[in-house]
Amino acid sequence: MSDVLRPISLRFVDPAAEETYQHEGALAIRRDSSFGGLASTGLWLIAGVLIPLTGALDASVSTPIAAVMVVANLISALVSARITTLDRLHLIGASLNILSGIAIIALTAQGRGDLFERYAAAALMLQIVFAFVVVRRFAATVIALAIEVGLLAIVALARDEPQTYVLDLFIVTSAALVGIGMTRLLETAARTEWYQRRLIAAQAAEIEREKSKSDRVLRNVLPEPIADRLREREGTIADGVDDATVLFADLVGFTPMSQGLTPERVVRALDGLFARFDALTDGLGLAKVKTIGDGYMAAGGAVTPLPDHAARVVRLGLAMLDATAEYAMESGLPLELRVGVDSGPLVAGVIGRQRLAWDLWGDTVNTASRMESHGLAGEVQISRATLDRLGPDLGEFAIEPRGEIEVKGKGRLEVFLVRRAAAAPGA
Repeated sequence: MSDVLRPISLRFVDPAAEETYQHEGALAIRRDSSFGGLASTGLWLIAGVLIPLTGALDASVSTPIAAVMVVANLISALVSARITTLDRLHLIGASLNILSGIAIIALTAQGRGDLFERYAAAALMLQIVFAFVVVRRFAATVIALAIEVGLLAIVALARDEPQTYVLDLFIVTSAALVGIGMTRLLETAARTEWYQRRLIAAQAAEIEREKSKSDRVLRNVLPEPIADRLREREGTIADGVDDATVLFADLVGFTPMSQGLTPERVVRALDGLFARFDALTDGLGLAKVKTIGDGYMAAGGAVTPLPDHAARVVRLGLAMLDATAEYAMESGLPLELRVGVDSGPLVAGVIGRQRLAWDLWGDTVNTASRMESHGLAGEVQISRATLDRLGPDLGEFAIEPRGEIEVKGKGRLEVFLVRRAAAAPGA
């Protein structure tokens, strides 16, 4: 911690850390400091009564001193409750300790007989304990004990036979040095522990921020349930899905059109449109699979079972046509979308190590892609498999048979165009 704490004052090198430590420390011990002041007030009240009863000291001497100490401690107890920094609390504690030491030496020095010889060192030892326990600040403890031991030495040397006080001075000085050393060790330990807790808290907060960032990235890349599974355990994620619906959408003629646009305009156009597609996909409880150039792929029932996955995906396709037409008017670009849909079994899983990707495989995926590529601009084309799964939701759609078309790798397939029922011919 040599690069964190100043060697003499033990203050933090970083001013911000010192300021925070001061305020947090003051909040932690403010109540204790007030209680200590009240306790000392009570002790001096008792002392003010007991000392005259012993006959060792006149009340005219002890009572004013005790009264001063009572008032000083009472004021410190009230003031400490409002102090906001450790240094000020320590200054109050050290000042009271010094004042108490002066009061003790003054009382014992003015007493009759051997009062000084019998009680000065012992009482000052008690003050050293108070300095050690109450003040707790290394620099403040050094100042307080140096003044008190110095006063004891001055008074002792001024008395008859000063050599008789050598042992007392040695004991008190040794106790003061031990107290100073222990105070340094304790303050260093307290500040080190606080700083380490602060570092740990900062690191934990940073880890949490990074985790939140990675979670956001993961949820943007993968469907939320898949992201949750991936966070909980490492390893391959592969699911066989008995029944799902897959959608492919492609912007007709976008590639040749984009050659006349700047790269920024191309990216901005795709981002603006696909952001709307994302919102529509999420709103219908479906999963975006990926974008491929100017193509978009989504699915229903591939992440979590959906009894109406076919109807939801068809709704998505129709909504995407509307969003494309609206975006074309806003952007001034001649955008048209072609959508294809198929339903059936497939395999879903996460591939990759450095760049994770959730993807779908199987004949259903291939057929959906063919439904799109063999479809018509501005239309949603579905397979017989999807039509059969619309079930009770069929009434909201207008179905136009296209007959059979030749599909590469699939032969002749029966296909249908889907529109909203309100827009169907004769509706």
